[in-house]
Amino acid sequence: MISNLSEKQINFINKIAYSETGLSVFETTDKTYTIIPPFPILNSSFNNHDKFKILKDTLNQKYIIGVVLLRLGRYAICILKGEELLHTKTKDRYVKNRHKAGGSSQRRFERSRERLIRELYDKTCEITKDIFEPYENKIDYLLFGGEKHTINGLHKRCTYIEKFKKQTLKRLLSIQHEPNQKTLENIHKEVWKSKLYEISNI
Repeated sequence: MISNLSEKQINFINKIAYSETGLSVFETTDKTYTIIPPFPILNSSFNNHDKFKILKDTLNQKYIIGVVLLRLGRYAICILKGEELLHTKTKDRYVKNRHKAGGSSQRRFERSRERLIRELYDKTCEITKDIFEPYENKIDYLLFGGEKHTINGLHKRCTYIEKFKKQTLKRLLSIQHEPNQKTLENIHKEVWKSKLYEISNI
């Protein structure tokens, strides 16, 4: 349990208190550590020893995880079991960059670009369905990665992913490079990443 915290520390705790996966708080003599795990904590406890075990059990789960990475021009989709890749698919799909010209030429360009984006969403949705269908009843969690507005566009266009609404976590995976096979081979590090916060009790 947390005791004798300053107003600043309490405000900090309140700031991070909302987490869709919960959090574990560990208090030592001079510091308080808060860990936000990548997936929901299985149980709760106020005992430090029990909390370590609960957190460890959570991180040792072999969840079946669907991952959809999307940027304009390329997608990468996979199924993970724990950290192991079970099924992957990546592909690029041309999307025009923005046009700076004006008038009717720009309007034609924008219509063409919007069509290409719709086609990218539709193809991403199609491949996601192909990869996810064999695991539909086994997927524990679904995670997306890429720019927020692009992911939002996919959600609006792809009705299939609504099937996994309860399994979908809100956090977006950070991808530093283009979504490709190499990115998928390392995506488990991002999928299973916890956040650690440390504050002083003094």
